[in-house]
Amino acid sequence: MNDHQIKHYYINLDRSADRRVHVEKQLNAYNLASTRIPGIDGLQLGPDLGGVDPALYRRCHGREIRPGEIGCYLSHLKALQAFLDTGDLFAVILEDDLVILPSYNAILSTLVDGSMTRHWDMVKLQSRRKKRPWHLHALAGESYLGVSALRSTGATAYMVNRKAARRMVERLLPMQVPWDHAFDRSVHLGIKVRAVWPYPVTIDFGQDVSATTIETVRAIKAQGPDRLRTYLWRAESEVCRFGAAVVALVQAKIF
Repeated sequence: MNDHQIKHYYINLDRSADRRVHVEKQLNAYNLASTRIPGIDGLQLGPDLGGVDPALYRRCHGREIRPGEIGCYLSHLKALQAFLDTGDLFAVILEDDLVILPSYNAILSTLVDGSMTRHWDMVKLQSRRKKRPWHLHALAGESYLGVSALRSTGATAYMVNRKAARRMVERLLPMQVPWDHAFDRSVHLGIKVRAVWPYPVTIDFGQDVSATTIETVRAIKAQGPDRLRTYLWRAESEVCRFGAAVVALVQAKIF
């Protein structure tokens, strides 16, 4: 499959016209097919929203939920559903503050080439944390497909197959944590979560276009029993993540 044929779904709020110009310039420069997903503006949502339980969120994430996080979360699910409504095998989901690096097209081509597709269901193409994932399989150039043994936040760019997209749409409501904490929990979703290293997508924090559209006001943190539940939720998530990474590494060495 030609990487140019892989549809890219980019999330963009109607009020963020500058970001739309930015992301379309990036996509056009690399000749990538794309569809805009009008982002759900959390600031415009009412208080009684299906699929969102503020008390559950507070227990799992340890603080009050913010409207912008709700909008971001629901926007990603909207993009995944748009992909599932097609007959395509793969899709890339993007946020609109990305910077695509020169290695991008070659990496995408390798990821969807022949037997490589059996090694992943979702691949992170960007992360806010720069810890090197464990090496599993070589890709184009110096890049490789790896698995993260530790949490790797950020959801600016990731590729999914239909299995991963379907599991996310079916299992990630009600909202428990922000999207970039929820969508890569491989054990809970029953999918193979992988990452490309070095990441072929980044964020240009030096540009105004990359300023967050999620509120910068610090949310109130949970206290007492809710805080303890948060620590237990995180501990369980990270134990599962580490265990899944060990299994993936062993399988890569054997097969």
